[in-house]
Amino acid sequence: MHSQICRLILALKIIIIVASTSGKSPTLAGEKAELNTIFQHVLEATPRIESDIKYLSDDERIGRGPNTTGINEAADYIRKQFDQAGLTRPSKDEDGFLEFTVKQGESLGKEQILVFTFPDGSKKTAAQDVDYQVSTLGGSSSITGELVFAGYGISSPAKKYDELANLDVKGKVVVIFRKVPRHQNKNDLFTKNGEMNPDYAPLTNKIKLLNDRQAAGVILLNDPTSVSIKKSEIEAEIQVCQENIANSNLEESEKEIQRTKLQTLEKELAKTQGDDLMSFGFGGTVNGVTMPVIHLKLNFCNAVFSQMIGKTANDLEQEIVKNLQPQSQVIPRVWVNIKTSITPNKTDLKNVIGVLEAEGDYKDETIVVGAHYDHVGMGNFGSLLPGSNQVHNGADDNASGTCALLELARRFGSTHKQLPRRIVFIAFSGEELGLLGSNDYTAKPIFPLEKTIAMFNLDMVGRV
Repeated sequence: MHSQICRLILALKIIIIVASTSGKSPTLAGEKAELNTIFQHVLEATPRIESDIKYLSDDERIGRGPNTTGINEAADYIRKQFDQAGLTRPSKDEDGFLEFTVKQGESLGKEQILVFTFPDGSKKTAAQDVDYQVSTLGGSSSITGELVFAGYGISSPAKKYDELANLDVKGKVVVIFRKVPRHQNKNDLFTKNGEMNPDYAPLTNKIKLLNDRQAAGVILLNDPTSVSIKKSEIEAEIQVCQENIANSNLEESEKEIQRTKLQTLEKELAKTQGDDLMSFGFGGTVNGVTMPVIHLKLNFCNAVFSQMIGKTANDLEQEIVKNLQPQSQVIPRVWVNIKTSITPNKTDLKNVIGVLEAEGDYKDETIVVGAHYDHVGMGNFGSLLPGSNQVHNGADDNASGTCALLELARRFGSTHKQLPRRIVFIAFSGEELGLLGSNDYTAKPIFPLEKTIAMFNLDMVGRV
């Protein structure tokens, strides 16, 4: 609490000097008198600060996460404190809330379809979450298109390697590998010092490129080299576990640990064979892309390819990496029907605002004093202990900054001095999700940004 008071004194001093001066340099005597007044005010405020923090960080606030009763209770509490401090509400937001809606992740819809139709009319249907997974790199869509293979989906004339140069992908369903050719090599055409070229390896870049060329959909594959490496790693771990279990010098308790690990590894190997599907949501989203994107198991794709062209995706990869020559081609007379259903999760949030108007020559200038009042809830996101599933109280982050904001509102609200500039107090929400509350305010400011001369942000002032 003492460290918080020290920081609060500093914040008060800086903000009060900026907010209260009208262009004249304060005298040293005046600063000392003001600082003494502030110090006395903060000492008197200590019980209020403690009360604020206890309320905001209580277990009943459920960590002030989005979509909780706790964050709404915190918003109501802050608005009440603003009102009691004498702050006014903007005329067009009379309830004191600046409400906004954000997208917070995605959910899979009920119906997902992936069907391959062959020239003789026969069909091969893939099972979602078994043979393939829908990717949020694409969108919700229902399409039918001819099947084409485009290697790693790389177009690089500068490196004289272009897998799309002689391949028309418009209206087609394009099959591509993840990563880059020869990615296991430390230095190669698309690797340097063990790192893959960031212009060609990221999935987002591949998807954008194919979207720009009007592909109907994209099927992603793990490259066979990575699958083989992963499978070998699992098999090596299994062998180590078996050797440890057979080791007569190992304690029985240690052997039991090894048996449990062995069972887990054997199940993983039987399920994936080193070919793990990306989890739904992996990689985020790509702005402007509505075509379907799915991640397909290599074995399923191999069955389709070998039936139509007599080669598997594994064979094609070997031909690519052997001489770094593209193997792009149409998979003749195979049509693919893909339907993806992805629902954006929307969350309603609100900033809390209070205003103190000014008089005089500078009354149209605005100073914003802000602090975010949201936190990470039960730790489902942004937690230092992910998966803990317990209340993250957020006393320091950022009940402390919010309490400083409230005390500043009380300090300015109780003064009888004429303010030369308008002060806008804002408690932001959605900051833990990505500075969403402050972004919303700057996109839709209540007072013109060109006349907002300063913004003071109070974050985690309770810890030195």
